[in-house]
Amino acid sequence: MNRERLAAYGLGFVVAMGLVVFPRDGAAKSDALEKGRKLYEELEYEKAIPLLMTAAADSIAPKADVVEAFELLGYSNVAMGREAAALEAFIKLLKIDRSFTLKPRTSPKIRAIFDRAKSLVPDEVVVVAPPSLSHVPISTPRPGEPLRIDVTVADASRRVKSVTLRHRSAGVLFQSLPMRETGVGRFSATVDIAPGKTAVEYYFLARDERGITVAALRDEEVPFRVSTRATTPVVKAEGSVFKRWWFWAAIAGAAGISATVAVFASGGSSSTTDYGNTRLIVK
Repeated sequence: MNRERLAAYGLGFVVAMGLVVFPRDGAAKSDALEKGRKLYEELEYEKAIPLLMTAAADSIAPKADVVEAFELLGYSNVAMGREAAALEAFIKLLKIDRSFTLKPRTSPKIRAIFDRAKSLVPDEVVVVAPPSLSHVPISTPRPGEPLRIDVTVADASRRVKSVTLRHRSAGVLFQSLPMRETGVGRFSATVDIAPGKTAVEYYFLARDERGITVAALRDEEVPFRVSTRATTPVVKAEGSVFKRWWFWAAIAGAAGISATVAVFASGGSSSTTDYGNTRLIVK
């Protein structure tokens, strides 16, 4: 096998194994930015513009490189008297980086076009969800124990400064109870249960620093409700002596003995003896 064939096989093996690194397209575009920048600095605006357009279209280039490409593209078009193209370049730049500002010594002509572009690009609007409250309904407390009520606040805008628990025993007016913060976004309050009350109703209000309600969970019309009625223990009668046969046999025996004594004492005449709700007549 000659050397040329070996070289061909060797090159094929290297390519197949991925050992040859070909320049990526992004590298060429990054090189376009460098060349475009150099031409701009040399005042070769006409030659710089195509290279800067290539660099600005690089979808995998760093954000800073794309911003610089649009910046120099705007400058170059202003220098060439192409204000519409410069305006378009500045608009695209600001859509990528709304906080971009020109250098202090930028020419008034460039600044005027840039300010116009800035007026055409709206400020970024950040949508923040309003505050919200969440609560897991509680079960019936143990008799004699106070009722602990917790609520969680979701507040990305950080408007909530306090949470109030509005509560009442069934049938009376609602009362306000400030809740204490027990953690980030967590509030708690303890309600004493009045004797004889069978239920507690409650809802929540979240207020800002001015005391204005910014979130609520339930209301007076549809509050949370928890039963506070204590369960009365039921005593089963299976073990009662009143269900034992020997108890009633003893009663019957005692009644017989009393009847016999009564008969002998009366000389055989009839007698009547009362045992609570039972009357025994002996003749």
